[in-house]
Order: sequence, then C-alpha cells, then structure tokens
Amino acid sequence: MKKFLLLCFSFVFVLSAWAQERVITGRVSSSEDGSALPGVNVIVKGTTSGSVTDSDGKYSLSVPNSGGSLVFSFIGLKTAEIEIGDRTVVDVQLGLDITQLSEVVVTAGGVEQNKRALGYAIQTVNANDLIESRQTNLLNAINSKSAGVSVVSSAGTPGASAQIRIRGGSSISRSNDPLFVIDGIPVDNSSTNNGVAGVNESNRLIDINPNDVESMTILKGPAATVQYGIRGSNGVVIVTTKKGKNKQKATITFSNTTTIDEVNKLPEMQLSWAQGRNGVYADPSTGEGTAWGPAISSLRFVADPAYPYDRNGRLVDAASAPAGSLPEHMITPEHSISAV
Repeated sequence: MKKFLLLCFSFVFVLSAWAQERVITGRVSSSEDGSALPGVNVIVKGTTSGSVTDSDGKYSLSVPNSGGSLVFSFIGLKTAEIEIGDRTVVDVQLGLDITQLSEVVVTAGGVEQNKRALGYAIQTVNANDLIESRQTNLLNAINSKSAGVSVVSSAGTPGASAQIRIRGGSSISRSNDPLFVIDGIPVDNSSTNNGVAGVNESNRLIDINPNDVESMTILKGPAATVQYGIRGSNGVVIVTTKKGKNKQKATITFSNTTTIDEVNKLPEMQLSWAQGRNGVYADPSTGEGTAWGPAISSLRFVADPAYPYDRNGRLVDAASAPAGSLPEHMITPEHSISAV
C-alpha cells in the first residue's frame, strides 16, 4: 500500500512540474537588414536554462509557466532582455554594439572573434590611425603602431619601397616578409632593385589607399598563422577594406594630401671619367652604369644621324676618331652617366 501511495504521489508531482513549464519559440534577426542571426545565446534570466538559435535564427526553449525574462546575447551585438508575459512566441531584433565591436578582431581565414578569447598574440590598427599618419605607403602608416613590428623605408624619395618585419627576421637566405591578405586574397608585397644603384621600385602594398582600409590585423607567432602554413611563417597582416552598409545614407568623403620635398644636399659628382670599365668606354646601349671608363677629355664625337642617344653623334676614343670629329671641348660631363 505504501508503494502504491508513493507511486501516485510521484506521478502527481511530475504532472504538477510539467504543468508549471511551457515552450517558447521565436526568431532572432538583425535590426540592420532583418537577416537571421544564428548562434545567438537565449537564456532564461536567473537560471542556467538556455538555447542557441539555429541557421534560420529560430530557437525553442522551456520556461516557467508564468512570468520570467529571456536574455539574448551575441558578440558584437547589443544584449536584449525581453519579458515573456503570457506569450508563447517571442521574436527579437538585435542591433550592433559599437563598444563591443572594438574588441572583435579578424583572425586567420577572415573569421571575426573576440580578442580577449584568443590564446595567441594579435594586434589591430584601426582606420583612424592609418589616415592620421598621412603616409602614401600603407606600410609606413603602421610604423610604431604595433609592438614587435618594424617598418623601414629603403629611401626618402616619394614612392620608395618599405620593408616590414614581425618579431625580427627568421632566415638569412630566404625572405623575411610577412604574408599580406587583403579581403581574403593573398598579395605579394615583395620589391626588387633596391640596391645602391638603379631605380628604387615600390612595394606592391603602395597601391592600397590608406583611406580605403577599415582595419589591419597583425597575426604573430605560429599559433596565429598556422592556417597559412609556410607562407605565414613570418607573420600575417590581414587588411580589411571598407564596405557599404545596409540602411545607411550614401556618404562621400573627400580628402587631399600634398607633399613637397626639397633636396637637402646633392652628392659631389666626378667630372673626369666616362662610363665604362677598366678604362674602356661603354656605349649607353650596353646599360653600363659605372664610371670606370676612359678620361672624358680623350673622347671625340663621330657624326651619326641614326645614333639615338646623342644628337652630336657617337663617342669614340680620340686616337681612333676620323677627321672632322668634334673637338674635345665639346665633350661635356653630361656624357658620363655618373654625372647625370
């Protein structure tokens, strides 16, 4: 008899507990464009009972039979607390939280994550810092704005290339340049012809306008760059450009920057020796750029209307110059490449 009474009591208790709860359903969407928000946490306030929205932004949750509130939260969005009341369907829209957005960073693969939740070194340079630097080369704009990142310009001339190193160099014979990823696309930022002679060519990142960049994320160490393999062994710089946003008025921003450079000091030019090697004159067609040729005073012009490099003709040694050649006082220092 006691067992029968205990069983009845347990059955009544279960029915009573079941009657005290109900199922709430709903959909969570964005207040910006109304799109579904998957992965939003839905928790009954004051309890550990909760759920997560699916790919369509829908959820289902058991709540007390009367009263109670639901708390909706997601990284980068404002947290919403909604009274349930007598409703069985609770739909909600979440808007952007500007204060939390500053803590969200773009990691490997373009995935946005909470910076505090990451277990590796990462730093972000925002758009305002890049614009305020007033640099034409995007690399120079991030100089001194991230710990462990060194940016060195190859020259002071406009358009000169710049090199970046993240936590120093790791190889003597191979490249130490980090990998650049712009909107998910790897970009080659290498530069050439940056020796002591010739033309200083720019690195390719100079093609990116700093005003078009929304943020730059610098990934350091193997844990941060493992997804990019050997190409990211020297670090990865992820560049995210600005994009249009829904339900916002069209805006046009105009800015202009003018830079005037003045040469402080010109190097002293030698005016005695022509271009060439070992005392032998080298014609401009050879591409020779050194001034180890014969003395300029020992050269003469030979008339040659088809010669493309000088209207006076072709330069030859005075001993082999035919009659009618221009005298030596017509040979000017401009015929030595080192004097140009």
